[in-house]
Amino acid sequence: MAKRKTKQRQRSASTSPSSKFEKLERQLQTQVQRQNYRQALDKLKQIHRSYPEAQISQSESQLWLLQGQQEYDQGDYSQAEVSLRKALTLGHAGEGHYWLAKCLLASDQIEAALALIQKAFEEKVLPKNYAGCYLKLLFLNEDIEAIQDLITHQSKRFYAAQLHWARGVLALAAEDPQKAITSFKKMDRRAVTPGDNQSVWIAYTQQQLGHWEISESILGLKPYSPFSALRFNSGITPQHPALERLAIRQALDQQQSLLPLIERDGNLHSDRSLAIVLEALYLIDQSDYHEAAHLIQRLPQPCLDYPDVDILRRPLLLLAGEQALQNRQPQCTITFWEDLIESDPFDPKLALKLHLVYQETERFPQRQHLLSRLLDWVKTTARADSQAWPETRTQPILAKLYCWQTDLWMEMGNSKQGIRTLKQAEQMSPTSAEVMGRQGLMAFAKNQLDQAIPLLTEALSEGCTYGDVYFALIESLEEQGEDPSHSRSPSTVW
Repeated sequence: MAKRKTKQRQRSASTSPSSKFEKLERQLQTQVQRQNYRQALDKLKQIHRSYPEAQISQSESQLWLLQGQQEYDQGDYSQAEVSLRKALTLGHAGEGHYWLAKCLLASDQIEAALALIQKAFEEKVLPKNYAGCYLKLLFLNEDIEAIQDLITHQSKRFYAAQLHWARGVLALAAEDPQKAITSFKKMDRRAVTPGDNQSVWIAYTQQQLGHWEISESILGLKPYSPFSALRFNSGITPQHPALERLAIRQALDQQQSLLPLIERDGNLHSDRSLAIVLEALYLIDQSDYHEAAHLIQRLPQPCLDYPDVDILRRPLLLLAGEQALQNRQPQCTITFWEDLIESDPFDPKLALKLHLVYQETERFPQRQHLLSRLLDWVKTTARADSQAWPETRTQPILAKLYCWQTDLWMEMGNSKQGIRTLKQAEQMSPTSAEVMGRQGLMAFAKNQLDQAIPLLTEALSEGCTYGDVYFALIESLEEQGEDPSHSRSPSTVW
């Protein structure tokens, strides 16, 4: 009896209101840690319904802010705006204003962003550490007079670094970059807005002055080495996006390579996409289509940032494939042309060229897939336009493709499938030189030389271009000639 009561007390304790609340709290924290903010909001609502008076570790406004920041980072600005406005409605001022302004700015709504921050500043709900974004938005809106008025009459509402930055940009507007540098250096590495970088403004101003070596030092670029495999500089590695843009400008002005910036670890954002496009254009101008194509293949399809790249892509990959073949790099040719062959519309001429590369590099599965696509394309096209594709044109083409499939099966050691495929070729065009050549090879493989020699001979005289037919005929004639020591086993051909 005592044991039973103890178990009942244990069960009662395990299901007490406090333990249920703690479990829900842990579940809420888990969702936040996993950055599943939508699920966290649902869990928060569940806790509020069950425990309306409880003190919860996460506020709804904070979760909406986190959700909006996540959507902003994903580029979903319209949904981010909805989430961030909910955060503001629930009282998350300051940080909420800042992120909503960033979202509006990313959506090219600079006037809306400025109106939002201006209202928050005038109503004194914009914290001092976010006041710098008001100055920046005024600068973007080219309202220099408003900036001057603010730092003159309301300077106490800004931190010292924000005031130094404002004086710096005012000096830039007045075409006094030397004075601007003096102001920017006084910022003492403090940010005007979250994530800002003092070096951006100093490097930009040094570039305005034409002090490229000083700018190079600020951007963290290594000096040019004559032993570098790159065309010029080999150390463009700034981490801040604005510094990357300045590094691109520096490289273009100083004729430096952009490859180090492109090779840097991290996601391919728009600035690195720009670097890829610029470097590819330089390589194209140098007729290095091969390396330019490798760069262009790094860009997404379609390339929304630079739509002209999508027009350039196909002719570039075609040229790059040819250049790679000339340089005896068939793997690169395959990489370039496979990218094209899988796109619509299907290009049969390119498929034939790619088939030859597959053949030379012994890519059996890829070759089989490509031949099947060619066969399907011929059949579909012939059905759709019988006048342009009469049987007298279609059947010899199909016969030749079936012959190529026969060759492939025989090379793979599947003679049964090879024989079946050859029969399909015979049905299409029994008198074709290509078909007779394969019939001769079949007889040669069985050592039936009396049948093989006339078939092989006629095939060659009718224009068969398959090399194995020629070699099989030579071996067959040697086999029956005066010097049998030169003969080779039939298995060496096909």
